[in-house]
Amino acid sequence: MHMLPAYYTTTNTRKRKQKKKTASVIKAEYDHQKWLKTMGYDHKRDKCSGGVTISLTDTSPANQLTGSIPVGVGAKREPNVYSGERKLLGIATMHKSNLVPVWGEKEAIEIAKMRRG
Repeated sequence: MHMLPAYYTTTNTRKRKQKKKTASVIKAEYDHQKWLKTMGYDHKRDKCSGGVTISLTDTSPANQLTGSIPVGVGAKREPNVYSGERKLLGIATMHKSNLVPVWGEKEAIEIAKMRRG
């Protein structure tokens, strides 16, 4: 390949001819569009954000479902709250550049003794 001119490429950029849809595929697409219409989907009003309204009705009154499904909305996360059980005194260096949190005076003394010896 290194001996070929600059305009030579192995990337094929020709468009392929699309195969015609078979009768069964056309019928399946038609049936699917018909089913979507019975479910209340309107492709003209399809939106990516906002709410999608679903309206499913059955002949029996017990099997009726109507509502709105919000998109992009979830439960609010509860914020982290400090309980006050432990108090961070600082950060100590144990060995070389290993930084560790110090939560109490006893831990600080232990870390100091480890460094010395």
